[in-house]
Amino acid sequence: NNVEALKSFYGKYPRLKTRPLFLFGQSYGGVYIPTLAVRVLEETEFNLKGMAIGNGLVDMMMNLDAVPQFLYFNGILDQSYWDKINTDCCKTKTEYGCQFSECPDVQGKVIQLTFSGGYNPYHLYEPCSIGVSPVYPKPEEMDYLSAALFYGYPCVNSTATIHYMNSPEVRRALHIPKDMPGIKEWWMCSLNP
Repeated sequence: NNVEALKSFYGKYPRLKTRPLFLFGQSYGGVYIPTLAVRVLEETEFNLKGMAIGNGLVDMMMNLDAVPQFLYFNGILDQSYWDKINTDCCKTKTEYGCQFSECPDVQGKVIQLTFSGGYNPYHLYEPCSIGVSPVYPKPEEMDYLSAALFYGYPCVNSTATIHYMNSPEVRRALHIPKDMPGIKEWWMCSLNP
């Protein structure tokens, strides 16, 4: 529980308790940070002054529905495919546009283009990190929704971060025992709870 982690932190560093607390997150932090902020506001011992989310995932369906629009308006989906998916898959509209998530074929193509189309999915107009492939292996056989769990993130060289987070000094500083079950190694994304 993140609130318990904050309480533990302030228990170890009570002199920081009166300082302003700002919560920041990105990606899935779009879920974690608002949730944590609500819990922090329920407690009287925290001095929460603000929160920020960068490139946050706040709603999975809205995210899935936005990707086809993003690809089209950036010239990755051609006009004929855009017209086709708007005709075939735009039966339900929300305030944000079509619910493309209702068409699994569209989602499959969009996810394949995003992660195996040769583009950097985190910065469309920048190349991938040196030596890092923008393409997952065997794209036609891949489950794109879970690919990052098994292959890492395309275009991101996380080698230095992985080495750093797994170093004995960092593990000691984070109080992670060497023999802790389920936490043998740190990865960018893990199936371990």
